[in-house]
Amino acid sequence: MPDIFRKAFTPGEFKLDEAGAVKVAFAQLNVIDRDSDLTLPGAFTPKSVPMSGYGHTSWDGALPVGKGDIAEASGWAVFDGKFLMETDQGRNAYHTVKAMADLQEWSYGYNPTDYSYETRDGQTIRLLKGLDVYEVSPVLLGAGIGT
Repeated sequence: MPDIFRKAFTPGEFKLDEAGAVKVAFAQLNVIDRDSDLTLPGAFTPKSVPMSGYGHTSWDGALPVGKGDIAEASGWAVFDGKFLMETDQGRNAYHTVKAMADLQEWSYGYNPTDYSYETRDGQTIRLLKGLDVYEVSPVLLGAGIGT
């Protein structure tokens, strides 16, 4: 299995309804983040992904709490999904995310499939050109700038 990376951002857009539908802009394109990565437009391939338990805990065996689709829109990577409200973990995660509101951020687990490095203003940055995203999840603290 390839190394899995996680990248977290404060959401630029966040919508949550009573039925458990969630829409969040979880990554901004063309911005150097705190990990010295810059994600280029086209890096995110539209696909369906699970929503991991809070803080990526599904990687450690916690059941997923939702599912949805990722895509790029207007300079952002967007997750449009739904909490699994018919499950205990889905309902609990929904209520936690609702209560935390703007005190939380969002993240994604990924494997870079295409990238390069360059130096800008004396800083080496990684240009992320292609990503295989495995999941999106709410987290406490992210890496994003300007999101």
